[in-house]
Amino acid sequence: MKYTVVGTAGHVDHGKTTLIKALTGIDTDRLKEEKERGMSIDLGFAYLNLSSGVCAEIIDVPGHEHFIKNMLAGVGALDLVLFIVAANEGVMPQTKEHLDILQLLQVKKGIIVITKIDLVEKDWLDLVSESVKELVQNTFLEGAPIVHFSAMSGSGLEILKSKIEEIALSIEPKNASLPLRLPIDRIFKMEGFGTIITGTLVSGILKINDEVEILPKGIKTRVRQIQSHKGKTNQAFAGQRVGINLAGIKTEELNRGDVISQPACLSPSNLLDAQLTLLKTSPHPLQNRTRIRLYIETGEFLGRVILLDKEVIKPGEDGLVQFRLEQLTSAAKDDRFIIRLYSPMITIGGGKILNPHPKKHKRFKKEVIEELFAYKKGAPEDLVEQVLMNTSENIISVDELSKMVNLSKPEIENILQVLTQKKSILCLHPEELVIHKERLDGLKTKILETLKEFHSRQPLKLNVSKEEIRSKLKLEEKIYGFCLNELVKENSIILVKDKLHLTEHRLCYTPEQEKIKRQIEKVYLEGQFSPPDIEEVIANLGAKPEIVREVISSLFELGILVELEEGLIFHKDILEKAKQILHTYLVKNSSITVSEYRQLLNSSRKYTLPILQYFDTINFTKRIGDKRVLA
Repeated sequence: MKYTVVGTAGHVDHGKTTLIKALTGIDTDRLKEEKERGMSIDLGFAYLNLSSGVCAEIIDVPGHEHFIKNMLAGVGALDLVLFIVAANEGVMPQTKEHLDILQLLQVKKGIIVITKIDLVEKDWLDLVSESVKELVQNTFLEGAPIVHFSAMSGSGLEILKSKIEEIALSIEPKNASLPLRLPIDRIFKMEGFGTIITGTLVSGILKINDEVEILPKGIKTRVRQIQSHKGKTNQAFAGQRVGINLAGIKTEELNRGDVISQPACLSPSNLLDAQLTLLKTSPHPLQNRTRIRLYIETGEFLGRVILLDKEVIKPGEDGLVQFRLEQLTSAAKDDRFIIRLYSPMITIGGGKILNPHPKKHKRFKKEVIEELFAYKKGAPEDLVEQVLMNTSENIISVDELSKMVNLSKPEIENILQVLTQKKSILCLHPEELVIHKERLDGLKTKILETLKEFHSRQPLKLNVSKEEIRSKLKLEEKIYGFCLNELVKENSIILVKDKLHLTEHRLCYTPEQEKIKRQIEKVYLEGQFSPPDIEEVIANLGAKPEIVREVISSLFELGILVELEEGLIFHKDILEKAKQILHTYLVKNSSITVSEYRQLLNSSRKYTLPILQYFDTINFTKRIGDKRVLA
C-alpha cells in the first residue's frame, strides 16, 4: 500500500476538523478541552483509505495563533495540504501565516477547500474564491484545485476525495531505503502496555523487535508492538503513521520532538548550518545573534542565529546561517525548518538544513561559505565530492558520509564507485573509510614539509620518530599510516619500523664536525674488540662535549657505530670482522664457547659475551647450553 501524509491548514474555526470528520468519520478533537471550547488545540489524526489502494494519513492542525507551535509539529512531513478557508470569513491572519509556513517548508501539493458555503450567497463565494486565488499567487498553491464544501449537505465531499486520490497517486513516496527516522509527536501511557509514542515515519522501515535509539538522549530500546490505523502490524513503512509500544521506557524520559532512529544513524548536535529565507512580511531585518525559536519536524528548539555571509538578512532575502541551540537536536541534511522570534512569537522565516553537525564557524570565512554553497547546490555526486574535500575531518566513514549528505548507504556506495573510477577519491578497505585525493595529496605534502623542516633544524639527525610527526600534524592513525605507505611507494621517504626520513636527506657535517667524525671512527677502529668507554672518547677529543655527542648520535643513526649495551660501542666494521672470524671457526668446528671466542678475538669476556649475544639477536648464531652454533 502507498502512504501519503495529508494535513490541514487554515484559520481557527474555518472548519478543518469538521471537514476531516466528513471525509473519514473520525473526530480528531480528542481532548476534553477541545470538546468544551469547540476548537482544536493540539494535533489530531485520522486516515482515509482510497479506492486506488492509497492510504491518506491525515494530520489535523490547530488554527489558533496561540497554538502555532502545535501546528508546526504537524506539518513537517506533509505531502499534500488541504488549505481551508471559510466562505463566511474569507482570508484571515492565520490563513496567511499558515500559507507562509507551508511555502517555507516547501510542501509541494495542495487543494484549496472553501468551507461553510451554505452560509453565503454565490456572489460572496465567488469573491472569496478570487481573494484566495490572489493570496496564493506565486506560491505552490497557484493553480491548485479549488473545492467548495458544505458540512451541512455534504456538497463537494466526493469531488474532494477524488482530488485527494488523483494528487496522492502522483506524489513520490517517502524513501524507505534511507535509515529509519520517526519524529515523535505524541507520548502517552496505556494500561497494560506502558509507554506509547506516535509519529510519522519520514524514512526507512520499522519492524517489531527492532533495536532503536531515541535521540537526542541516546536511549536504546526495543519495539514491542506497532499499531497502524488497521490495527497491530509487524512492520511499517516510510510515510505511514504509527503508534509504537517501547520496551522499558518511561513517558517522562521522552519529549515531543525526540526522534526514533536506527542506532548510530543520526548524530545529535546543538549546531546546525542552514540556508535561511526571511519572509517579505518580516517586521524588520534579521540581525546577527537574534534569539529565535527553531521548529524542525515535531520539535521546538531555542537558540541564536549566526549570520555567516551577511551583516543582516533583509525581508525577502536569503542567507547562510548557523543555529546555536540551547538543546541538542537530531536533524538531517535537507530537513526543512521554520523560525519564529523568541518574543514576540511571530513567524519570520524558514529554510533547509545544509549541514546537521558542523563545527562552530567564524563569520565571513570564505571556505565555510564555499562549503555551504556546495551543500546547497550540488548534485549528489558533486555534493559527496565537495563534502570530502571540505569536511573538517581528513577521513570519514561511509556511514558518517551517508549521514552528512542524507543519502542511503547503497546510493553513497554507487557514488563512491564512480568517484573512485575518476580517481577523485580513495577508499580504504575493509574499514570503509574515504578520503578525497586532494586532501590526501595535501596531507602527504604536509608530512614532507614537516620532515624537511625537521631535517633543516637537526642536520646531524637522520631519522625522526613516526609519532613525533603524527602528533605535530594531529593526524588520525589510519590516514597517517596510509599516507606514509603511499610516500614509501613514491620513494619520497625511507620508513624503517617507527623511524623515517626524506629519501633525499643526507647528514650534513660542518668541517669541524667532519674532523670529529673521522677521529671518533679512528678511535673505535683502533680499539678493535676492546673499544674505549664513550665518556673517555668525549673527554679525550678536545672538542666541546655537546658537539662530540651530536656527532656520535649521528654515527649511531648511520649504523657506523653500534651500541650493544649501555656504554659498550663498536664500529660496524669491527663487528663485521668479529662475525667473519666466528663464521670461519664454526664452519670447521660446529660450535664455540665464550672462552674459545674470547681467545680468537684476543679480548676479554666483558666484550666477547655482548658480541655473541648481539649475534644471537640478529639470528646469526644460536645458543645451545653454554655453546653457540650457526643459526
